[in-house]
Amino acid sequence: MAKFYIEKFNPVILPRLVWVAKGGDKHDLERLFNDMEGDSYQVSDSVIKSSYAITDEVSEKKTGNYGVFVWLHRLEDVTEGMAAHEADHVANKIYNAIGAGVDCNNDETHAYLVGFVTDCIWKVKKHKV
Repeated sequence: MAKFYIEKFNPVILPRLVWVAKGGDKHDLERLFNDMEGDSYQVSDSVIKSSYAITDEVSEKKTGNYGVFVWLHRLEDVTEGMAAHEADHVANKIYNAIGAGVDCNNDETHAYLVGFVTDCIWKVKKHKV
């Protein structure tokens, strides 16, 4: 199993952080994060088994900061398209958390966030952070 690696990113224009992780196992996430109810974060083995990456809302245990993580647990299978797919999940979770809606006629902020997170995911995958 690959060593756990995680990087924190700040999208600046929105009040949430983004963490991108690779390697390790679900216990690494449990050690670092709480779910949105304040309990230690849990991910089921069936979810891990049926996916390449997992994206979810969390709070960081150490700081209490809120955000969304992407865990690339099957790193070798993650493509550019999958990175964009997960980035859209991140953007939607952040928009939902702050009570913002996506306006298809005025979507520059949403597009910025998807691009930003896609770049973050790809940097972690390629270890270019």
